Amino acid sequence: MWWWTWIVGDFCRGGACLRPCALDGNREGGGKHRPYFSLKMAYDKMRHHRRSIRWKKWNYAKQGAYFITICSRDREYLFGEIFDGVMVLSEIGQIVENTWLELTRRYSSIKLGEYQVMPNHFHALLFLDGETETPLGNVVKAFKSLAFHQYYTLLKERDSLTFKKAKIWQRNYWDHVVRDDEDLRNCRNYISNNPSNWQGDDENLNRLLARMTEHESP
Repeated sequence: MWWWTWIVGDFCRGGACLRPCALDGNREGGGKHRPYFSLKMAYDKMRHHRRSIRWKKWNYAKQGAYFITICSRDREYLFGEIFDGVMVLSEIGQIVENTWLELTRRYSSIKLGEYQVMPNHFHALLFLDGETETPLGNVVKAFKSLAFHQYYTLLKERDSLTFKKAKIWQRNYWDHVVRDDEDLRNCRNYISNNPSNWQGDDENLNRLLARMTEHESP
């Protein structure tokens, strides 16, 4: 039993489930998961790049585990390249990784899980202890801002600063509330296997983001 066992219930409703399943029945009738092996969802830019209200009432300062995804600006390959299934970080990618690993110095109420910097996006598991009521959005905002300012400062020192060049992130971010041990394992596997699945990543990423909750952020 893990420490955020209070996260219970059926989070598959509304398409938020990351485990390959479909909801059989309704909440009142005791819906069950039934596995399926094909998930086809056309990518719709207007639909997938707007703010989601599926989890509008969820308290993101609660104790729990969260799977987050943040994309680079315009999904450009800013953070590095993948060679033979191994991610090789660029200078910006190294800044992103170091900034993430240093977040616990800023927030004592969080724990970092698996993470992966990809050429044009970033995946991570983040655990909130719920004691200080630090919202997930605040942590993500700080992470994005700190990484941006480090890179901004670096470009300024080199006299090669332009606003577009300094801009790292796409405006929004996505999250998924981890509901149980199996869901956690699936999230961990997805993150760790992401580099080796890079050849089909554009399609995989679009499907993943369609099942996560999008939030506005600076």
